[in-house]
Amino acid sequence: MAQDYYKVLGVEKNASAAEIKKAYRKLAQKYHPDKKSGSEQKFKEINEAYEILGDSKKREAYDQFGEAAFKQYQGDPGTAGGYQSGPQGGFSGFNFEFADGFGDLFGSMFGGGPDRRSKAGRGADVQSIITISLEEAYRGVTKELSVQKHARCERCGGDGGEPGAGKKTCSTCGGTGQVQQMRRSAFGQTVQSHLCPACEGKGYHSSESCRQCNGRGFIQSVKSYMVKIPPGAKQGSRIRFRGEGEPGDRGGQAGDLFITVMIATHPWLRREDADILSDEHIDLYTALLGGKVKIRTIDGEVALKLPPGTQSHTVFKMSGKGMKKSGGSRGDHLVTIVVDIPQQLSAEEREMIAVLQKKRFGE
Repeated sequence: MAQDYYKVLGVEKNASAAEIKKAYRKLAQKYHPDKKSGSEQKFKEINEAYEILGDSKKREAYDQFGEAAFKQYQGDPGTAGGYQSGPQGGFSGFNFEFADGFGDLFGSMFGGGPDRRSKAGRGADVQSIITISLEEAYRGVTKELSVQKHARCERCGGDGGEPGAGKKTCSTCGGTGQVQQMRRSAFGQTVQSHLCPACEGKGYHSSESCRQCNGRGFIQSVKSYMVKIPPGAKQGSRIRFRGEGEPGDRGGQAGDLFITVMIATHPWLRREDADILSDEHIDLYTALLGGKVKIRTIDGEVALKLPPGTQSHTVFKMSGKGMKKSGGSRGDHLVTIVVDIPQQLSAEEREMIAVLQKKRFGE
C-alpha cells in the first residue's frame, strides 16, 4: 500500500522546506532504534519520507506522480531500508572523487567518506510583506520593516553545545555525521548516505547544551531593515536581502530575505500597470453645456475641459499623468465621466425643462 509521505512526517502538503526539516528531526529523534520509545520500522519510514520531501526536485515529482515516480529506485523489502553507522558501512572507507559533478552522484550512491559530514547546509529563505500607499509607490519611499526570524546563537556559534563542555562521539553514525541505507537502483544494489538524525550531521553530542539557546544553535530575534522602494513600484514586486534569511546548518550560508511589496487600495484612484484610472461625477448641466472640472491625479489637481454634450461613461485621457516608468516617462490618467441625473426637481426646474422639451421636440 502506497504511503503518504506528508502524513508520515505529520505536515501539510503546502509545508515549507524548513517545516518539513523540523518535523523530520523531531520524529527521527523520537523513533530512533537506540531509544526506548524507538521503532526501527517507523525510523525507516520517516527517513524514506524525508529523502523525497527534503529534496525540492524529488518533492515536485512526488506531488505530480506520487510514490510511483520513485518505484524504480526502491529495492525489495529484503534489501531496502537497512541503516548502518558510518564505520561499519560497506563503502565508507572510500572517498570517491570524479570530475564534472560525478563525485556527488557516486558519493550519494555508495556513501561518502567521513569528510562529507562537514558539508554545510544553506539556511531557508525568509518571506515578509511591506504595504505602501499608491502615492508612495508613485514617488518611491524608504520604510523601516521589522522581521522576526532565527539568528545563529553567538554563545555557541550555532553548535548547540555549551562552550568548553566536553563532546562525545555519536554512537549512531560513529562520528561520521551520516547513516547509510541499502537501495536497489538502475546501477544495482547501492548504499545511500543520509544525514544522521541523532547528531544532525555533527558527528558528536555535547555533554551540556548551550545555556543561551538550549542546544538549538539559534535564537529568536527581531531585526529592522530600511527597505528602499523605487518610484513606480508594482504590486507584488520583491526586494531581496542576501544572507538575511535563516542561518545555515553547521556553519552553512544563510538564506535570503525576500520582501514582497503590497500596495494598499486607494480611495478613488485605480492602477493598471503604469496608467491611473478614476471616475469623475458631473451634473447634468455641465454635461449639456460643457465646462472645466477639477480631476484629482496622483500628484495633485488638474483642470479638465469637457465639451458640450458630454455623454456619461465617456473616457478622457490626460497624457503623462500616470505612474512613473523606468527611464523617466509616465503613464496616462484615464478619467471616466459619470453624469448624475437628478432624481428630484423643483417646480421651477420642471417648468423650464418642459419648455425646453417642447421647443426641441414640439407638441
